[in-house]
Amino acid sequence: MVKQLSILSILLCNLSFAQDSTFIKKEEHLAHLLTDLRKATNDLEKEEKNTLFKNELISFLETDNAYDYSFSRLKTMGVITSPDNTFKIYTWNVERDDFTHKYECLILRYDDRRKRFNLIEFADESEVLPERPEGVISSNSWYGALYYQIIPFQKGAKDMYIVLGWDGFTSMSNRKIIDVLYFSGNTAKLGSPIFKMGDDTKRRLFYEHAENATMSLRYDEQYNRILMDHLSPESPNLKGFHQYYVPDMSYDALVEEKGKWYLKEDVIAITHLPEKHTIKVIDQKTGKLVDKTVKNKWEDPSEGSLPGGGNEHVAQMPEEGNEEKNKKGKKGKNTSNTAAPKGKTPSSYNPSSNLKKNKNRRWRKRN
Repeated sequence: MVKQLSILSILLCNLSFAQDSTFIKKEEHLAHLLTDLRKATNDLEKEEKNTLFKNELISFLETDNAYDYSFSRLKTMGVITSPDNTFKIYTWNVERDDFTHKYECLILRYDDRRKRFNLIEFADESEVLPERPEGVISSNSWYGALYYQIIPFQKGAKDMYIVLGWDGFTSMSNRKIIDVLYFSGNTAKLGSPIFKMGDDTKRRLFYEHAENATMSLRYDEQYNRILMDHLSPESPNLKGFHQYYVPDMSYDALVEEKGKWYLKEDVIAITHLPEKHTIKVIDQKTGKLVDKTVKNKWEDPSEGSLPGGGNEHVAQMPEEGNEEKNKKGKKGKNTSNTAAPKGKTPSSYNPSSNLKKNKNRRWRKRN
């Protein structure tokens, strides 16, 4: 019996190795096709190369066990997995000669009822759609974007997902998109009236900004909110011309309440630092630089006892220190007007956390 189990284990390992080898070879072929697409020099050639790549990718994703494969070689194709691990989104762009973009999107989703994976393709029809479509969007009439984050939430008893995306909208502007993805049988749809903007309710949100600016749009898991840069025109007379809008160093957020997401303006953005980090210090014994792990939290030295004596350190200005010394001066000497030493400026240490904005790197490759 033990011998039979050993043989079975060997056969399964060999089968797994063979599958991995096959997947690696297929991905290498896909990487070659994607490189050819990025090297294409005109729209006709780009369309041909893109069709070849997409057909091969679809064939790959329809293979058993393809869902678990990570595409490490396809550097200019995005792959994101839903936090509940029920579907993956594969997106990539084709930059046209006029600097506009065509987008491709494939969703591989596990059908728990039928115990199989379904592949859904979204077709970019942005050329015939309004610039900011407001209704529900089906997979055969999509506005086009590169999605980079998935945020699951519940609307009643239904599982829904907010998706954050990027669009190289025009030659002068880009835009960030917040939309709602949900599934019905073997189909996927976008758009749901869950975004409350004052008295208005939106199915999706578009934020257009200048080409040379970068807008931060990300999910803040700790506070369960979608945090974003607030955009303003570069000058007041450009109001309404969104190709001239840039971040103004303030922040807005969408906060969930009972399945709706409410806009909160002028919020405080917090950069979450790790509990500890490593710094370089000089070893007093060897004189060499060594790594030292320290906490990111500042500790007040006046709190508690210090090692060795239990004395508290009390910060004081240099003038206060001189006054104490003067009181201990020798008798007969006039020390009441002793000045602070020249060349020294009183200073104080005021620890603070310098907050820096997290900018989402724009996900596009130009060739």
